Amino acid sequence: MLDTTAFEFTDGWRRWIAENHLLGTAEQAILDTLTGQGMPEGQAQAELEKVRLDTHLVAGKWIVQRLRKLESLLAAQEQMRSLDPAHAEVPRRSGVTREQFLLEHYAANRPVVLTDVADHWAARRRWTAEFLTERVGNEIVEVMTARHADAQYEQNLDMHRTRMPFAEYIDLVMTSQSSNDFYLVANNHFFDNPGVSRLLEDFDFDTRILDPDAWRSQLFFWFGPAGTVTPLHHDVSNVLLAQVAGVKRVTLVPALESHRVYNEVGVFSPVDPESPDGVRHPLFTDATRITVDLCEGEALFIPVGWWHHVRSLDVSVSISFTNFVFPNDFQWAFPDIDRR
Repeated sequence: MLDTTAFEFTDGWRRWIAENHLLGTAEQAILDTLTGQGMPEGQAQAELEKVRLDTHLVAGKWIVQRLRKLESLLAAQEQMRSLDPAHAEVPRRSGVTREQFLLEHYAANRPVVLTDVADHWAARRRWTAEFLTERVGNEIVEVMTARHADAQYEQNLDMHRTRMPFAEYIDLVMTSQSSNDFYLVANNHFFDNPGVSRLLEDFDFDTRILDPDAWRSQLFFWFGPAGTVTPLHHDVSNVLLAQVAGVKRVTLVPALESHRVYNEVGVFSPVDPESPDGVRHPLFTDATRITVDLCEGEALFIPVGWWHHVRSLDVSVSISFTNFVFPNDFQWAFPDIDRR
């Protein structure tokens, strides 16, 4: 016999009933879940009736319907985009003019790999472990550490900040096997350190698309071993990711398919595109996934709002830019309610 005394009806359960009611889950399915967890059937019926009659939730249901309408529009636009035979491809291009880049990629919100932005950089041949150690190894830098112990290491980034001499970090990277436990990322603001300014002479800003006078706080450094992962997320501006050393595998999901990635907090998705869970995230089954292996000397334009997951296949050094010559400042609203 089911032990109904073991069921504790918490605020979390009240929220769960309300969410599922707003999302249109069949009432019988809600009741079956509650009774299956030990709630007496009469109590489950009564709680569901409270939800039906709650005027706040009636208003919420109207807002959810508006949201569903917007999602329908996104789906329709993505369906139209899919008529393009190249909709699931990222082209590799060189010799693109400023106007071509603006009209065909920036304004069109369409990614591209540019093969002639970083191919000539001195950094590609100079930035060995030995060179970086000698050049700026004494600088104290910030890195993210102890990531293995925290499944939410991106959301909890402030808990993982560690300062150490750059030479010590370089040695850690070069002597480690594949690992995601430590990583020097954009949020560590490497180029804000005046002591590393000498590295700026080893690359340039492609003035077709970048503003060389606006790089401060818009120039970012990534350095870590094979195996580092940046989980699925979107950026709040357009980004150019240039690969200096190693190869990064980037999985892209179009911005128009945001309703399929279960964005519940900030810019993050709980979906692992390398091993998606079709039970927990069934909508992602239909999401367009585009994989790009970004090689040394290539630069990937990631349009604002596009979801991307990044894995380093080798020891990797990358630079990313947001200082475009075109407008790159947008207003965003984020889901930020603590659902625990």
